[in-house]
Amino acid sequence: MTARHPGLAARRVLGVVRKEVVELARQPGLLAILVVGPLLILLLFGSGVRPTDPAARSIFVTPQGEPELAEVVRSYADTQSERLTIVDVTPDEDGAMAQLRDARVDVVVIFPDEALATVESGERATIRVVHR
Repeated sequence: MTARHPGLAARRVLGVVRKEVVELARQPGLLAILVVGPLLILLLFGSGVRPTDPAARSIFVTPQGEPELAEVVRSYADTQSERLTIVDVTPDEDGAMAQLRDARVDVVVIFPDEALATVESGERATIRVVHR
């Protein structure tokens, strides 16, 4: 039927559009809900969005006799300034955990003994990450 009368399909579509516009004109409250409602939802949820996450305050715990690992950690920390704020690189695990409990830091990263030697030998070194 539409192949013989192409104008008929267009008239039907325009008729449906006209009917919906007339209904919107009769119910201005519905128009307000359709326009203002989604804007309010965007405002409510959009107000909680931050463009960037705050950097996590962190302490890295390295073993006592491994100054080269501490140096590697410090150089890594310099490149991660947007994501991490390195509060300290220390061998004192108990002090770092106390700062985590007191909410002075967000993350404590604890390296195992001989971590560099373990990785260089092709094995995995397990790094513990404790966070609030």
